[in-house]
Amino acid sequence: MYTRFTTSNETYLMYQDGALVPIPPSIPGSQFCGYLGSAYEEDLDVPRDELLAQARQLHAYLSENREVLSYRYSLSVRVMGRDDMLTEGSGTVSGFTMDGCHCSISGGNGECYVNRYELNEDGTSRIVERIDVRQQKRISTDNWGDISISRRRIDFSFPDQLAECIEFLDSVSDVKVTLYSYDVAPSLRDVLQYYAEGGGGEDWALDVCNQGGDKWRQDLIGALSEPELQQYLGSTIQLLLLCFSDTETRSAIMAAIDRQPETDRNSLALLYAAYTQAIDNSTSSQGI
Repeated sequence: MYTRFTTSNETYLMYQDGALVPIPPSIPGSQFCGYLGSAYEEDLDVPRDELLAQARQLHAYLSENREVLSYRYSLSVRVMGRDDMLTEGSGTVSGFTMDGCHCSISGGNGECYVNRYELNEDGTSRIVERIDVRQQKRISTDNWGDISISRRRIDFSFPDQLAECIEFLDSVSDVKVTLYSYDVAPSLRDVLQYYAEGGGGEDWALDVCNQGGDKWRQDLIGALSEPELQQYLGSTIQLLLLCFSDTETRSAIMAAIDRQPETDRNSLALLYAAYTQAIDNSTSSQGI
């Protein structure tokens, strides 16, 4: 996303690229991101002093925590403790207990944490503790054995972009700054990369594909046989099934899976079967 900062005689363009890392509202200076979002495709006037103060607070926090925010965290979990139900990757897994307490674990860009729950009298649950496990390689559970945590470095460049923005805001003397945020048309690689990385990027990728209609369906089908996009083959299959689960699309996916080496073919076939079963069951339950 681009955001244009305009004063009476100066203009600065901020381009947010690199991996998406969630910025929760509880983080100091998070309102800066709120301003960028509120200015999407419309002018927003913000007091310069307020904008600069929020930007400095956010930059200080991100810089202090950059070593743990600059990674994507993945999990290796034996669901119900079974070796034949090993799941690996980012996302959220729940159903295990720690010290007798029901828990879930979530991993993604810049975050990996365990939520501990307590049951309410009406059967609902509430989070009573959030445990940061980004510095750990594994955690022990009561009933599922150990959960392994791994990480890989991502392109977390937002603190650098924020530093440039602070320099601009510090150099102007206007009482207010006008913000305007907008997107450029996403590329196929952008959509696949953001979907694969998660951290909110998967919702954006689904919106792009759903809104793009048949054009994006054809682009994704083309990606199934594009050598430079094979690293995103699993994500391509998921997006096609979630957005365009028709007979022709499914046939194209199966043909692409059949072209893969046997080791990859088996895991992709399992992925295809799991998604199609879930989609067909959902459709059947709605009476469609």
